[in-house]
This record gives sequence, C-alpha cells and structure tokens, in this order.
Amino acid sequence: MELAKLSYTTIIGRGLVKASKYLLSIGEKPRKFVNHLDNLIMKCRIEDLVEKIKRTNYNTLNIIIFDDISSSYLFKKSSSLRDSNSIILYLSHDFYLDGIPSILRSIAKTYEGNLIENADLVLVSGRRDKELYQEEYGLKEEKLVTYANVFPPLDPPYTLGRLRKTIIKNKYDQPTIVLNAGSKLSINNLKEYVYEVNKAVKEIEGLRIVALGDRISKVAREVEWGSNELDILPHIPDRVSFLNYLSRGHIGINYAYKLMGTNVKRFDFALAGLVILSRIMGARGELLPYEYTYLDYADLNVKLSKLLEYDLEKMGYENRVEALNIASKSYKELKEKISYHLETNLKNDKT
Repeated sequence: MELAKLSYTTIIGRGLVKASKYLLSIGEKPRKFVNHLDNLIMKCRIEDLVEKIKRTNYNTLNIIIFDDISSSYLFKKSSSLRDSNSIILYLSHDFYLDGIPSILRSIAKTYEGNLIENADLVLVSGRRDKELYQEEYGLKEEKLVTYANVFPPLDPPYTLGRLRKTIIKNKYDQPTIVLNAGSKLSINNLKEYVYEVNKAVKEIEGLRIVALGDRISKVAREVEWGSNELDILPHIPDRVSFLNYLSRGHIGINYAYKLMGTNVKRFDFALAGLVILSRIMGARGELLPYEYTYLDYADLNVKLSKLLEYDLEKMGYENRVEALNIASKSYKELKEKISYHLETNLKNDKT
C-alpha cells in the first residue's frame, strides 16, 4: 500500500461488498463467495508502482514478489513491470483455482494467467501443484520452482543433527495422538475434526490426546475422552516451541476438508517425527514414508488400533528424514534458478 494506491472503483466496490457481508445475515458458503468477490475487485494503480521503481537507482536490480493469487488481481497490467529492471517472482502458495467458485474461476484464471505470463519464475508448493500449473497454463519446466511447504525452524543447510539440537525432546511414555489444525479452519470444520477423532479413540484405552492451539483446545474440552488423558496446550509462543510440543507425540491426525494446494500440517508432523494419519484429501502431494489415509471415524479407529502395534518412533524418524530431504531439494532448486536470473540480468545490463 506504500507503493501503489487503491483505484477509486476499488474503494467504492469494496465498501459495498464489506457492507453486504457484515450487515446481511448470510451463511458460511455465501460468505466465502463474497470473500472471493472481495479479492477479485481489488485493484491498485500499477502506474504508481512502475513510477516508484523507475525512480530507484538505474543500476539497482529489483526483485518484485507477487504473493499468492490475490496479488495478481491487484495489478492487471503487470506487463508494465517488464521494463523496470526487475526480476518478477510469483509465489502461488496453492493451486487456488481448485477452491474458487466456478462462476468466478475464469476471471481469476485470466488475472493469474496474466501475471504468470510476465513472471520470471512461478513458485509452487508441491509437485502436484506443478503438474496442475503446467497443464492449466502450459508452463515450461524452467519457469517453475517446486518449493514445498516444509518449514524447518533453522536456516539451511538442513541436517538431522541440527534439527535434533533445535527441537527434539523425549516422547511421552504412553502412545500420544496430536491434534492441530490451521487457524483459518471454520468452527464447523474444527468440530468435525475433533468429534471424528473423539469417536475413533473412545474404544482404545491408554492414549494421551494432545490438542495444540487455542481454538482446537476449546473444542477438545467440550467432549469426553473416556479413559484417555487429554492435554491442552492453547498458547504456543513460537515455531520452535510448537515443533517441540509436536515432537513429544507419536501420531499426528491431519484433517483436510478441501482439495486446494499442498497440505502444510502433514509436513509439520513429519518434521516433528510423527507417523501421520491424513483424512483422505490431506495426503495430497509429496510422498512421505509413513503417512496413512482414513475415510471416516470407523476407518480411523481401525488404522489407529493397528498402528499402535508398530515401532512408531522409528517410523516417525523416517518421516523426518524425508521432510528434511524435500526441504533441502526445494531450497537448492530455488537458489539455483534465482541465481540464474540474477546472472542473466547482470549480463544484459553490461550488454
């Protein structure tokens, strides 16, 4: 917002959209539709941004990062940036077209396609997304970087030894199931997640159930867990503490209710050394050695009961190894491709 002002039509349009969202009594699905519409009508004056960049030192090479699909809505004429002595990166986050209502999909695709056409590199969050972007937009391999949603709490290079010193703690004595969900999950989805796990573990004895996060802790308190012990950890101060808490468990239950993008929580569980049970849509993307899918509470009960007979610590360790391997490959590919564009731009400047 410091680089480019909103257009006048955006200010008026967003005001009307926000008024309808908060003043009218609408359900969850219509509200999501209105949110997508709100993003789509966002427009900034790209002339402001181009002018700001042109006023920088001519010898300065700018790196312009467009962060997720909403930024492609902001600057419809992103071609104006091609002559601004800049490298343009598009961080797609997810293949968002999967989650956009069909009536708005073609508009979103037009805006995103325009940005992709003018970007030097498109960063996607997993190999599944890479396949989808290649098919949808006909992108060549050299324009894509697969940068998976694996976030070790340390700077590269990533090694098991360094990670162990940073986060690894002794695991709980009894088999421990960890519940954790994204902050944007609706209360209805959150309840579905907790109630499903609750129903699955009621007939299993001697478990520790750990609920991480404020919202999920509140829901977990509302149900009875039978003979199993419930641990509530509502406030987690930082990422290292978060992974520390995770690493004391044995199995992470990865809930997913939509198909969009690459699921982040499964990689958090893997980094912490947990075996993963993913709701059927949650296991999309990169393959992890010990991740199993479940369909419903009955299926979850069957899988959990059998997993408790296995060496969960050893299986979790292999998940951690693979998660770090994925993170290392992602970092290396990104570094190499950005270095290539930096060198190419410098050569062009000298020419």
